[in-house]
Amino acid sequence: MNFELRARSHHFVPLARSTLVRKFIVGAAVFACLNAGVSAQEEAPSAAGKTLLSRITVEVPVYTRHIPAVAGFNDHNWGALVDVALSPDWSILLGDFTNSYYRNTVIGGARYSIHAWEFSSIKIDTGVMLGLDLNGGYKGRNDVDPFLGALSVKITGNHFSEYEMLNRTGIAFTVIPGETFGINVALAFGL
Repeated sequence: MNFELRARSHHFVPLARSTLVRKFIVGAAVFACLNAGVSAQEEAPSAAGKTLLSRITVEVPVYTRHIPAVAGFNDHNWGALVDVALSPDWSILLGDFTNSYYRNTVIGGARYSIHAWEFSSIKIDTGVMLGLDLNGGYKGRNDVDPFLGALSVKITGNHFSEYEMLNRTGIAFTVIPGETFGINVALAFGL
């Protein structure tokens, strides 16, 4: 019984209690704002020809890992995230999932693509995400509440002509920095 109490007490270890998280979020926001004007002017025409449905991606988490591994964190963050591309660089996000503290969390935010590499059959897109905890799922666990920040890497199919569905399917990795890093892997499906 004493072991059970100690294991549960690790559940209350703060996920985002470091100045690194604050610096990351502020830096990502400043970087995104400075680049917003240039990317919107250069990239808007290519997104204009796409239908709304073709710009929507649904991400479903399948695996989560915390580093260092601390007893008590939830490694099954079930839910979904919807990503709607506004341009090749910018998208808006809305999601609902069970967070690492076993709480339901609703988030809304934006993603900025820092750089994308295109190869013959895959595309790797790196970016930063900044969101708002809309229902207080991280309340008491986040020094910059209600803001949430993360790094994002998406790997999708690229230039498949016979198997078009592979161009809309991939894997999304989300890294949430803090004293304990949360790494989430999700399956991504483009509509």
